[in-house]
Amino acid sequence: MTHLLLILALIVLAYATISKLVPKFSLTAPIVFLATGVLISGLLDGALHEDARELLEHLAELTLVVVLFTDASRINARVLLHELGFPIRLLGIGMPLSIVLGTVVAMLLFPSWSIWEAALLSAMLAPTDAALGQAVVESPRVPQRIREALNVESGLNDGIAVPIVLLFASIADAEMNVQSTASWASFLALQLSLGPIVGIAVGWMGGRLMERAYQRGWASDRYLKLSGIAIPVLAWAGALAIGGNGFIAAFFAGLAIGCSTTSVRSKIQEFGETEGALLSILAFTMLGATLVVPVLQVASWRDWCYAGMSLTVVRLLPVAIATAKMKAQPATRMFLGWFGPRGLATLIFALLVASEYSLPHGERIFTIAILTVVMSVILHGVTALPASNWYGRWMDQEELKNQCERVVVTEHLPRCRHSDML
Repeated sequence: MTHLLLILALIVLAYATISKLVPKFSLTAPIVFLATGVLISGLLDGALHEDARELLEHLAELTLVVVLFTDASRINARVLLHELGFPIRLLGIGMPLSIVLGTVVAMLLFPSWSIWEAALLSAMLAPTDAALGQAVVESPRVPQRIREALNVESGLNDGIAVPIVLLFASIADAEMNVQSTASWASFLALQLSLGPIVGIAVGWMGGRLMERAYQRGWASDRYLKLSGIAIPVLAWAGALAIGGNGFIAAFFAGLAIGCSTTSVRSKIQEFGETEGALLSILAFTMLGATLVVPVLQVASWRDWCYAGMSLTVVRLLPVAIATAKMKAQPATRMFLGWFGPRGLATLIFALLVASEYSLPHGERIFTIAILTVVMSVILHGVTALPASNWYGRWMDQEELKNQCERVVVTEHLPRCRHSDML
């Protein structure tokens, strides 16, 4: 493990020295670290490879906890519901449609699967990760309303996907085990009810405590930021201790923080985003070092086909339907549809399902999920900058300057503000 940590430290240090140069070549940090992980995979012997796989699982789990919390805390739910528009349609219409369509495609490509396994894979691939195409959500050429739509969608859909993935995984697992329907239904009910309760309680009380301490001058800025890690971990661990779901708890803790605090929220988020960025790049390195080569070796043409369709048709068509009444330009619908990268949430779901559930086609589901993430990291990362520039030039045409895309909306705190890291 010491040798592995040494390698990771050297990689992060090396990237830090060229972090401003990388985006000029239409590359992103996830691409660089994923590729670096693949390069060092040949250096890992059996024992070190097992250490790396174990480290990936822990990193992925902690990263999702921090990301869920930070993303949820950025969203002002009252403003979002008042403005409606693109984010609500992408989450409320586009996401369910993509899960349904993805299930249908999986059943066609893998007829031996149960419908619940097909639905599970589709749900695992539903959440998006804006950090993989960061140039899109940061580009001043892309209309602010479109950037916010992708930003908010990415911030909320991973939290929404957690209970859906758990539901489908539990049903698929129950079909293969002697557990009664009542048994797994009771387990799932506890997971889905205790998680939100613990998350809201920890987020609200933790947020109020830190705000009071900060306003009275008891808490310094430096240590106030540490609560951006402490609160989500406390919610996660607390929910697990009483039988709830830790990821759901972390998500609801973030929502509670966003609603209950004002002066300290941005400080908590700043540290959480910085640490989340570091955890993310380490997770992508470990992904490349442990899983990419084995997955590429066993992936079949059906796996490649499903992964490709998940990133295109299964995403593009539901987005087009969801935004049909927004009077958006066809190019806007295509742009929103294409930039639905699959990243950390899908990776964590894949690792979670592989380790916690016994499914007849679990290995194939895991392979497709990882393959889709790898394809997305590369394709969305490489196209983010040129596509943003093209779309910006297209929207700058005189006849398009008064379209619905130009409507000014509330700007929620941007994800991954530390562009030098992601």
